[in-house]
Amino acid sequence: MQSYHLKENTDDGSFDLVETRPVVVATFHSQELDDRILKFLTASPQEAPPMIIETNLQDRSATDAQITDLVRNSVSRAINASAAAFDSGVYPAPTHVAPATPSLPTPRDWGDAFQAVANGESMDEVAKTLNVKFTELRARYANWKRGQKSTKAVADKEECRLCGKQFTASKSADGLCARCRHD
Repeated sequence: MQSYHLKENTDDGSFDLVETRPVVVATFHSQELDDRILKFLTASPQEAPPMIIETNLQDRSATDAQITDLVRNSVSRAINASAAAFDSGVYPAPTHVAPATPSLPTPRDWGDAFQAVANGESMDEVAKTLNVKFTELRARYANWKRGQKSTKAVADKEECRLCGKQFTASKSADGLCARCRHD
């Protein structure tokens, strides 16, 4: 519900393109108070100003004094009822307000999460506790796991007794490379 309009700069004659976005100014739980505030905010300056409630009751007749008291009491009741009704425990948060952005996990949080997954905890549950997507946790965990694997040094290679080729030794190799072992 955005709108656009042009605004002329009187200084240099240029024009600004202005975007207007709706902003929630207040939330009311009383239709009566809501209508009254809306009428006040949307009134054009040419219209008459709002009627001021007289507080000097001695110059007025008894009937006028009762009407003034009724108006004053109804306005104060509406304001107090609206304020009392706005108990955050009773009314849910408005759905149009964006939730606060969650904080990003620290490297220590990621490390703890990786250890938890490595110890057998459900990756989905760990992702929920970190407030991240499952796919992000899975990708970071795979990268972490890849970094945890120890790579054999070049010095751990042996020379095959038959062909002399360098190969990575294993317990079942018996000094032979894979090609010589299968021949």
